[in-house]
Amino acid sequence: MKKLLCALCAMLMFAGVAWSANTTLVGSSLTTIEITGLDADWNWATDIVAASFNSKVDTAKIRSIKFYPSAINDRMIIRDGGLDAATFFDSGVVGGVADARIEYYTDNPRHIDLYIDISDSTLSTPANCKVVIQIEPAK
Repeated sequence: MKKLLCALCAMLMFAGVAWSANTTLVGSSLTTIEITGLDADWNWATDIVAASFNSKVDTAKIRSIKFYPSAINDRMIIRDGGLDAATFFDSGVVGGVADARIEYYTDNPRHIDLYIDISDSTLSTPANCKVVIQIEPAK
């Protein structure tokens, strides 16, 4: 019986880890994407499609990316198209919670299938970090 209880507890703990996920919200204006939780990889090609249900967002152009850190030394890296692709956004190492980083792409906004490989980034408290992406929906 003790072994059975231990096995059940282990399975429940694994299920909690396996089902943990980021939260992706798309604003009703279709111009803002907010990613919180940041405890797993995030993929535009699948996470935006699942969160938006709107093809105008799926193929939107990136206007800006803002990273809200959780602590000193946090760093967010977002890739250009996939797990091993080039870096598109790098916040650099931040000086603290109040040191949010933003990069604008207003001169040449374009569609990019952004990808966050969570192991590339340094996040002291992932649940307290946030990425906000301003977009220009496809017409």
